[in-house]
Amino acid sequence: VVERIGLPLLLVHGDRDNTVPVRNAELLHERNPAATLRIYPGVDHAFVGMRDRAARAFLGDLRALLDTI
Repeated sequence: VVERIGLPLLLVHGDRDNTVPVRNAELLHERNPAATLRIYPGVDHAFVGMRDRAARAFLGDLRALLDTI
């Protein structure tokens, strides 16, 4: 399905995710190379970890995505 998404797409993943391997995010990106893939260092599976480790980076990536719409 991801290869059929024509809208701007931001794929986010943490490099310390022990629930879903980072490779899954990479495979999604391979299916839709137009998507933006961001792998945040020090972030685990819980999005809550973004607050402490990558909040500014994520907000910047989200703003950049919204600027394309």
